[in-house]
Amino acid sequence: QDRFTFLFCEFVKTLSTLLNKCPIVLFIDDLQWGCNATVSLLSSLMKDEGLTNWLIIAAYRLCDDNNFGISLIPIISEMKEKGRVDVTCVQIGEMTVDDVND
Repeated sequence: QDRFTFLFCEFVKTLSTLLNKCPIVLFIDDLQWGCNATVSLLSSLMKDEGLTNWLIIAAYRLCDDNNFGISLIPIISEMKEKGRVDVTCVQIGEMTVDDVND
């Protein structure tokens, strides 16, 4: 797992260098189904000071039956304290039948 995390971080650094200051966007959907390896990878990406010009967009639902948000919160808090990442949370409520039909 450590090898994959290292290679993925190196891959993102290489893309950043090749694209010469073009931003890289990583979109992860349904993060509530993530596992410890996902948390570890995101943590490594946020902590790697060699990664620049990139943005992570993560979408997840707050569910009572998982603890993903709980395991990610300390990592995000640590990165915010160090000034390494900016975090913006957008909460969207449940959709109604009328919302879906529009």
